[in-house]
Amino acid sequence: MSSFVVLTIQYLILLRFGLFAKVQGYYIELLSKLIVGILYLVALPVVWKRKKFFCIVVYLISVLILIIHSVIFKGNFSYIKTILFPLLFTCISSFIYAISLDNLLVLKTEMEKTARIILFIGIILIFSIFIGSINISKYSMTLSYYMLIPAIMYLNKLFRKYTIKNFIGFFISFLIIIAFGARGPILCILFFAVTYLKIIFKNINYKKIFIIILFIFIILTLVLFFYDIINILYNLLSNFGIRSRTLWLLLHKDYNLSGREEIADIIIEAIAKNPILGIGIAGDRVLLEGSYSHNIVIEVISNFGIILGILLLSVLGIKWIKSLFSKNESYLDIILIWSSIGFIHLFISSSYLIDFKFWIFIGVLFNNTKNCNNS
Repeated sequence: MSSFVVLTIQYLILLRFGLFAKVQGYYIELLSKLIVGILYLVALPVVWKRKKFFCIVVYLISVLILIIHSVIFKGNFSYIKTILFPLLFTCISSFIYAISLDNLLVLKTEMEKTARIILFIGIILIFSIFIGSINISKYSMTLSYYMLIPAIMYLNKLFRKYTIKNFIGFFISFLIIIAFGARGPILCILFFAVTYLKIIFKNINYKKIFIIILFIFIILTLVLFFYDIINILYNLLSNFGIRSRTLWLLLHKDYNLSGREEIADIIIEAIAKNPILGIGIAGDRVLLEGSYSHNIVIEVISNFGIILGILLLSVLGIKWIKSLFSKNESYLDIILIWSSIGFIHLFISSSYLIDFKFWIFIGVLFNNTKNCNNS
């Protein structure tokens, strides 16, 4: 969880002093990576002791796959080089660390601490904007995905126990996402809220009934007065110099998926021409001149071909769906949280090859310990 905390603090510093795309900002980013790397190294002896053989096998297979794809798809090599560091040293290491956990409840405890720290940084950000010391009038996908962690964690606590503290924590996080962020985090929050109803309806009591009624009331209000609420919120934020891209898109009924339809058409056409082998890892970067598919299903199938791609997605999908029906509520909590933080957004954003949140989700999903007894 150190990655989330350090990167959020890094973002606040870069924003506060206007260091984006500057030399000083580059050194701060480098320092942040160094700090996270040191924290990972501190835990490495324990992880190595638990999963030494597994670690060796995973890295050997990963490197072998990258070498094979570099040889077969020679045109992809320049883009494969750009994903080597995030894939091998951030994503796969996060996967190994997550799968080596003996007790997932310990992870959840650290996630709650992380949520509190990121929320505190978010409050500092809002206060700084209101007093005029920070200007963030533009859309920031980075910030929105950082704030997704406290939003999901406080929403989870709110569903478990309705308190003003939990509500405020969720509300502030959600407000920052709406104001500055992308549509992806909103989709993740909706997925978590709707899926969590399955848990709420178990062992129903008066508090849970109240939460359900409150949730339905909020949804109905949003549906009936959607454009009025969005318009008021957009104008209110505009008074502070904040131009919310998400709200602007929602106000315009003719908004699209930011070119994702065209991207999907290009990649699907390429898959149709190469159905067996696909276009290789990072092949979408070649076709899209550095961009990526923005959809994990299309990306995996394009990387490995229709047969192997569908097989890999099927294994992931079956394991994921089975976990959503777990009778262990604590384990189910963690799966739902990481599904929302590290998986759902990949259907409309980012790339599984560089998104370490997805690899933490995979590690948690395939963690065989699952030591999450409610006691």
